[in-house]
Amino acid sequence: SSNSGTSQFFRIAQMTSSALLSLAHGGKDRHPFPVPLKTYDESIAVLRRALEMDARNPGALFLLGRFLVVKHDYAEAEPVLKRAIEVNPRSFPAYNILGRAYLGLERYDDAFKTYESGVEFASPADRKELAGAFGFTGVADGYMNAGRPRDAVRAYDRALQLDPGNADLQAKAAAARAKIGQ
Repeated sequence: SSNSGTSQFFRIAQMTSSALLSLAHGGKDRHPFPVPLKTYDESIAVLRRALEMDARNPGALFLLGRFLVVKHDYAEAEPVLKRAIEVNPRSFPAYNILGRAYLGLERYDDAFKTYESGVEFASPADRKELAGAFGFTGVADGYMNAGRPRDAVRAYDRALQLDPGNADLQAKAAAARAKIGQ
């Protein structure tokens, strides 16, 4: 019945609320009152149970993927977030978090493509975030660290399209261009 589904949803929401509150305040790494990883583990277990009941639940897929990324379980997060995008292809947050997983895996080409796919669904504020360290700038920095300055220039330029006045980005793009000339 829909009533049991509703009460089940509220149980899941209640059990994941501590982890969600932590994410709202910057996640486990920057939270002023650190949430124990056990809380994320419990939330992950609850979300997995929710997905056993409804494997295409977009909210549960996204939250599971998000919590896995917070725990740096990037490889495990990838298929979950891909499924979240498949179920809800216009969900910018799922593209954004999948891109972060690829950054964590140092798969910069995949991160670039994922961010590029998600940008059309991003709000203006999301677009500016996408230009940053957990977006195209992170991809470009990764390319630079991998000795791929041409790809870095492409990613820095894409970040500058989203955040044109960013002086730090302009300097990084210039440094990458100079590296190509060497």
